[in-house]
Amino acid sequence: GARTEGEIFYFSTLGYDINKIDCFDLYSYSSFVSIGDMHDLPCVSSSYDTCLLTHCITYSEQPLLAIQEVYRLLKPGGRLFISISLDNSVSSTKQKLDSERPKTGADNILSIQGYVELVESSPLDFKHSNVLISRSNPSMATVVFTKPYA
Repeated sequence: GARTEGEIFYFSTLGYDINKIDCFDLYSYSSFVSIGDMHDLPCVSSSYDTCLLTHCITYSEQPLLAIQEVYRLLKPGGRLFISISLDNSVSSTKQKLDSERPKTGADNILSIQGYVELVESSPLDFKHSNVLISRSNPSMATVVFTKPYA
């Protein structure tokens, strides 16, 4: 759900090689972002160390399918980060923009605990960390899931 190259450039400031970062979204103007659906990505299984579903998971009408896809992509020991906004104004902004962009879900957005429970009740063998609440702007909640080694 990168949509723009902002996340890529941010990670480059932390020392990551932008040539080793893949970003996908349903649409984007950026040549740094590939077109793809988080529910069915054109990527080789077990090929990623880390996957981020930062704010995009709330746009999925089938969040478990998206999480299963990430599980497929992660190497053993790989990590999935799920972050959602805790800022109520984001929901009203999203509703305002819905008429201006393709339908992408988010009819029944879960809380961060809801995503944890969704994963825990699934057959996926993820282990998760504690939920981290960040009082940034906007405030957000993040949970990290780790795919165990075989």
